Amino acid sequence: MREAREQAVVYTEGLTILRAELAASAALLSRADAWNHVEPVFCGRTGPDNEICMDVSGHPGFHSAAGIGGLCWGDGDATAGR
Repeated sequence: MREAREQAVVYTEGLTILRAELAASAALLSRADAWNHVEPVFCGRTGPDNEICMDVSGHPGFHSAAGIGGLCWGDGDATAGR
């Protein structure tokens, strides 16, 4: 499933470059044999200034808005220093 998620991220990012009107945050992933059980491709968590985290769903560490230099927020890497 990890390989499929990585491919979905690549395809979604490529499509949003070609078609800016498409919302990357709407991308969903499902297995062929369980198409009715979908998971988001991207995190989608809302930040302090209503930014949307566009990192991969389930990512560790800070949340980050789309684009170079996008706002980052959160508690960081909770596993650091353990």
